[in-house]
Amino acid sequence: NGKFVDLGTEFSADNKPKKAKLEVLVLGDYHCGDTDPQVRQASLEMIDEFGPKRLVIHDLFNGHSVSHHNCGKLLNQVQIYKEGKADLKEELELCYEELCTLSYAMKGREIIIVASNHDEFLKRYLQEVRLKDDPRNAYVASQLMAPAMNEENPVEVGISKIGKIPKNVRFLERDEDYKILGWQLGSHGDKGFAGGRGSMISREYANGKSITGH
Repeated sequence: NGKFVDLGTEFSADNKPKKAKLEVLVLGDYHCGDTDPQVRQASLEMIDEFGPKRLVIHDLFNGHSVSHHNCGKLLNQVQIYKEGKADLKEELELCYEELCTLSYAMKGREIIIVASNHDEFLKRYLQEVRLKDDPRNAYVASQLMAPAMNEENPVEVGISKIGKIPKNVRFLERDEDYKILGWQLGSHGDKGFAGGRGSMISREYANGKSITGH
């Protein structure tokens, strides 16, 4: 219809520029613990300035404490330890605190956590029973094993054991659609058609119009 929106302002040929109503703000990959401080601050400012009805987040959980990428790599593991990122409980606490901050910023409006590949680092850690060789994280991880066997999201369960997850936060399942105005927002972007490796073509075929992270 000839209108467009840029930085929260709606422009058209017929009317003066006006503040737009923002349906959704998609922050992309968040990676608690590795989030750039300036990006984090800018994200909070955008939430305050634009007042989105919904907030969509990808890769909330970074998974540095349980990453399979560091298995058998002593120097990597030592570096993670030196950076204070080797403790699973501390990483879950960080995610909980950040969710509370975002929930407060959204003033009760909906927050959607898209199932993402970094979230699945924890599920893989449990699947491979790596906790048996990881005394630092074994106790916390063991509390997540039964829920994972019951197909519950171990990241969501782990965060809930730190504190009560805000009511406006919703975790999506891996194959769960979340569409707003015809746009698919529930796909992380790492997987394409039939669960294969994601590409521009396969993602478009699987999802249609979409905004992804990854």
